[in-house]
Amino acid sequence: MPFVKIQKNNVYSKRFQVKFRRRRLGKTDYYQRKRLTLQRKNKYNTAKWRFVVRRTNKRIICQFVWNTLKGDKVKSYADSYELQKYGITAGLTNFAAAYATGLLCSRRLLSILDKENEKKDIKTKMTEMFNLIKEPSNDDVDFEALCEEKGVEARPFTAYLDLGLVRATKGNRVFAAMKGAIDGGVHIPHNPKVFPSKKTEEEAEKPKGKKEKEKDGKKGGAASKPKKKEEKKEDEGSTLKGRIYGVHVQEYMDLYDKNKDKQEYQFSKWKECLKKAGVKTVEDLYKKAHAEIRKNPLKEEKKKEKPKYTRDKDDKNIIVGPDGKKFRRDFKLTNQQRKERVKAKIEEFLKNRNK
Repeated sequence: MPFVKIQKNNVYSKRFQVKFRRRRLGKTDYYQRKRLTLQRKNKYNTAKWRFVVRRTNKRIICQFVWNTLKGDKVKSYADSYELQKYGITAGLTNFAAAYATGLLCSRRLLSILDKENEKKDIKTKMTEMFNLIKEPSNDDVDFEALCEEKGVEARPFTAYLDLGLVRATKGNRVFAAMKGAIDGGVHIPHNPKVFPSKKTEEEAEKPKGKKEKEKDGKKGGAASKPKKKEEKKEDEGSTLKGRIYGVHVQEYMDLYDKNKDKQEYQFSKWKECLKKAGVKTVEDLYKKAHAEIRKNPLKEEKKKEKPKYTRDKDDKNIIVGPDGKKFRRDFKLTNQQRKERVKAKIEEFLKNRNK
């Protein structure tokens, strides 16, 4: 009987289609990823860059990534653990650390692009050209419009924010990293409403609900007398600039300045950090770190020395590691040595048999 290939088997006829593995694991939002990675056909192989920000319990990770058929490729990478090199050893997951990590990642990207341009004999330096925002401010800046104002001829490096599974809530640390990348010299389209800000007068004077009214005046009784409005001091820690410089951390530390037990228990790492950096406040610490990041954003390449392994004197099949540990690795014999070894075994066997 001739061979018949079954074109439509049982699996082919199934209606249920298994979702992607990372979708099943809940790691990737493919609806979002599709819109971030799709490129126009008339742009051919032009990279569509994403600024990927991820936060764990202990660190904040920033990357400039573009997608290919083989997989995503990372151009620049920065980790909040690297901030220890610049004097920030405490609070590696807060708002200020997220900003500093984003700044480090963008400055590192521009310096990498400068190295690539040098090989192509291009003299213009992107690190100097797009170093337009020297210090962060409360007002959001449109980086592309700023380049036009300053008369920069070249277009800025453009990327799109990749949130991942994070909710786009106002004041999120993901947007702090984005702000740091923008101040570093990269154009990322965004809405300024995402940054933390003080409550406006309209928000403060909103009509109260029923429960709030009941607290002000009891039911059936006389309403309580209106209190005089107290002039509140400006809370710098709630502004965008204050958050970037860690003023909110300093304000919280000052609250418990007299409580020694609280200082030793909760702020011991911060005290050590400030002492080691040689500054008095958290704001000075971050200002110093930002200046050092702009000076030298590149990562130091560590040269790894190959461990030395030696053969044991008594037994060549045993190798001794650099730490003194022994393990078996059979010694490779030549063809002549193998023949002699077989010959010796045969002779030994014949002697034992004759006995």
